[in-house]
Amino acid sequence: MAWTCPQCGWKDKPSQHKYYASKGLARPCCEVCNPSFKQRLPGLRRDLIIGSFSNTYMGYGPLASLPYIPLVMLLPVTVLFWVHGTVAIVLSLLLFITGWLSNAYIATKVGELVRHRLQRGRSIYGLVLGYYAPLFLMLVLVLVAALILAPFFI
Repeated sequence: MAWTCPQCGWKDKPSQHKYYASKGLARPCCEVCNPSFKQRLPGLRRDLIIGSFSNTYMGYGPLASLPYIPLVMLLPVTVLFWVHGTVAIVLSLLLFITGWLSNAYIATKVGELVRHRLQRGRSIYGLVLGYYAPLFLMLVLVLVAALILAPFFI
């Protein structure tokens, strides 16, 4: 059985499409069966947010985790300052793989929480802020360290 719009009577089936096309009629448009862009906007926004936390982007993991990629790539480099030799290479490789996998795993878990909250109509601002808080903290620490160490390199 085809879906029938309760407001205008449009039936979404091939015979209805053929009938309207043969008569040169336009499809009846009501807010129920043909919503405007303004009515679809909240759903599109919700789908974009859910997709950015759950879809993978060219092998990098979820799209929302891309800001963490430079941090994951630079963490193994810091190991090379304290440890030298073959141990440094192995340790930095292990740290890189662990960071990469944990980044994708955490983003996926946060994505599930975001999806559940959006479907229930609850706020996600605290969750997203909590997800990006370590990144903001690292950026602040790097900026403070750069400002403190800048006079020594000038």
